[in-house]
Amino acid sequence: MSLPYVFRRALKGMRESPFGAAVATATIALALFAVGSLGAAGAVAARALSSWGRDLELTVYLDDAATPAERAEVSRRLAALGEPSSEAPPRLLDKRQALAALRQSLGDVGPVLDDLPENPLRDAVVRPVPSLDPARLAALAGELRALPGVADVDDGSQWIGPAVRLLAWLRRAGLALFGVVVATTVILVSNTFRLAVYARRDEIGILKLVGATDSFVRLPFLVEGLIEGSLGGSFASLALGGAWLWAWPRAAVAVPLLASLGASPLPLGRLLAGIATFGALLGLAASGLSVGRFLKV
Repeated sequence: MSLPYVFRRALKGMRESPFGAAVATATIALALFAVGSLGAAGAVAARALSSWGRDLELTVYLDDAATPAERAEVSRRLAALGEPSSEAPPRLLDKRQALAALRQSLGDVGPVLDDLPENPLRDAVVRPVPSLDPARLAALAGELRALPGVADVDDGSQWIGPAVRLLAWLRRAGLALFGVVVATTVILVSNTFRLAVYARRDEIGILKLVGATDSFVRLPFLVEGLIEGSLGGSFASLALGGAWLWAWPRAAVAVPLLASLGASPLPLGRLLAGIATFGALLGLAASGLSVGRFLKV
């Protein structure tokens, strides 16, 4: 049995059942568009959290009685927590500078700080947070608080923790929805193929009477599912790519945090190629399921 013959039979079957082929293709396309949109949104959310996390700082407040050696040790330990970017190494923030910055940030209310009997702030050593893991940040904060000359530590976990938990919940919900969508799509498409098998039962019976093997009968249906899945995946990729190119510039303008991610924070080409490939596999699986269960050969 030659490959061109198999493709001719598959295309013949699609021409004879255009409605079924269109329903299967559209079902796969819609399902993959929904899955791709969900995956893209999740990837953007993860990138946004990572970008936001790079702006957070780990702040170690120094005791007023801390010696120069103790201050130097705090800076050394902060630098050793993870390789900071060359643009933002650990730095000392003088409490006078901090009070002046606070005064400026308060605007017209700022002059009230001039009436303070003394500066209530502390000198601090700051650096970008070395991790977005709240548990690790809490452990690091505990180690730093134990250093001589350290009065307190602000690790940023009160901001990072809720964001990380929300992202983890969204990932779990996304995986669950992905499974539901894929299972539903396979069932719907396999039922569509079941109707195609039933419509060609006389042809199949004749083929079996003249000695056709099970593989000879099955293979065109599998190729038909592969073609329809490839078409559905391709349509989903084109629709998702067009929607992304239209929506992302507008979202980046509306949400400043998204604008910081750049012109295209996703590997769009690989994502769309993956969707098209997955569509082909989905169509193949659905046709294989229908043939295996309902084509009694």
